[in-house]
Amino acid sequence: MVWLTYRQHRIELETMLIGALAVALACVGAALYVASVRTQVGLDACPAVFGTPDCVARFDEYLRLTGQLRGMPLALYLYPVVVAAFLAGPMFARDFERGTHRLVWTQGITRLRWVVVKIAIVSGIAVIAAIIVASVSGLTYDFMLGSTGPWPSFDFEAPVVLAYLVFAVALGAASGVLLRRTVRSMLASLVFFVGFRVLVEWKLRPNFLPPLTSRAGGPDVVPVPPDAWHLGVRYLYSSSGADFPQEQFDTLMRNFRGGDLYSYFGSHDVIAMSFYHPADRYWVMQSIEAAIFLGLSLVLMLLTLWLVQRRA
Repeated sequence: MVWLTYRQHRIELETMLIGALAVALACVGAALYVASVRTQVGLDACPAVFGTPDCVARFDEYLRLTGQLRGMPLALYLYPVVVAAFLAGPMFARDFERGTHRLVWTQGITRLRWVVVKIAIVSGIAVIAAIIVASVSGLTYDFMLGSTGPWPSFDFEAPVVLAYLVFAVALGAASGVLLRRTVRSMLASLVFFVGFRVLVEWKLRPNFLPPLTSRAGGPDVVPVPPDAWHLGVRYLYSSSGADFPQEQFDTLMRNFRGGDLYSYFGSHDVIAMSFYHPADRYWVMQSIEAAIFLGLSLVLMLLTLWLVQRRA
């Protein structure tokens, strides 16, 4: 069964590994080029905040020479999407569409073994691919000039990348068994994978842990640590801590006639607060997100097994 699975899916498995290697090598090459350009233009000799025309000119030259590589991290971001749609989606759907699953089952291979071996082999290759992709995640800093702290490469680190790829395989398997048509399964895997990733990244991730706050303006301002994930500034009631309604804030700003803005806010029971996650929460939040995707992957794998046992 192992050899049969490999022979049947060797193109997808080899494509998964070759794709991971290609992404990793491209990032390494681009990072080396970016580092050489920084040295060539002398950008590292400039302070973090450019204060001289010479440093501004060096930065402009750096952007001119490396601007085409600024989107390189997108390849790391899209790789699990490709795995979900084009590699994992057809894993079971093609068998059901062509009827080859019946041939396998008549050769003494049980449905349980058929599902488990397929998922185990494809997931194992996905884990290897995740390790390859995650090994270059630190190089993304070279494409994000001015970024500090670990947060810009959150989506490319080992725990979550591994979880994304296992989730991609589990989602492709479940959609293939449920829909039994290759194109439909690929489309469903693509849509649901992207949709869930967006939901987690934009809605759930900022709230994995309660964000910390600090004064964002006025004499008592407390700067947000430079390596923190800054979630933005919100305007609250000073007395209750509740959100200040946007409509009332707009009216407040229209009525402002100059002077100390934050004293004006204070006179109307309004305070500006920065919300952020400090860098020491990074690995905790990585673990939480990885656990979400791995837990859902387990549910999808069990659903796949149940569907094959009950419906096939």
